[in-house]
Amino acid sequence: MTVSATITNPHAQADTTSVSPVISLRGITKSFSKRTILGGINLDVAEGETLVVIGRSGTGKSVLLKIVAGLMKPDTGTVSILGHRLDQIDRVTLMSLRVRMGYVFQSAALFDSMTIAQNIGLGLSEATGLNANQIATIVEERLSWVGLEGQGDKLPSQLSGGMRKRVSLARAIAMNPEIVLYDEPTTGLDPITAEGIND
Repeated sequence: MTVSATITNPHAQADTTSVSPVISLRGITKSFSKRTILGGINLDVAEGETLVVIGRSGTGKSVLLKIVAGLMKPDTGTVSILGHRLDQIDRVTLMSLRVRMGYVFQSAALFDSMTIAQNIGLGLSEATGLNANQIATIVEERLSWVGLEGQGDKLPSQLSGGMRKRVSLARAIAMNPEIVLYDEPTTGLDPITAEGIND
């Protein structure tokens, strides 16, 4: 199935000021082995807006998120994040933009050889000047937000799939990002936990 759409929010209030969207996609296409996955996507997301993309499996939702995050390049079209066109910036600027975004991968994508605390604190240790104690405090706070207090010393293999997904969420929000991208964040979670994650 090909996704080809202009995505708008029908409930958004008309804005008379000329504020640029934090995410803007124009004419995005992406194909794999001659199969078109995304066919001309236009999308704007304003500051403070929550937007959900719904579709069947294999219709390009994850591909769309990876393009927004700059992890994958579209075949055609432009992507602007926080006022920067991704095709017109260098790698250093792209990395600085990624620090301002959190990403919850569909498969959690944790580093197997690192503890839960190390997974969550990796971005903090790489991109901030915080010391180890400050990072540990933030990590434990984020773990408490997702109901995993005291689990920081465990390895991902010691956690259930749902718990790993919650760790992925804790990692994504560890740096208080301006944009958070969620790829099926509650898949595999029980209804009570899913409701907590949504909150």
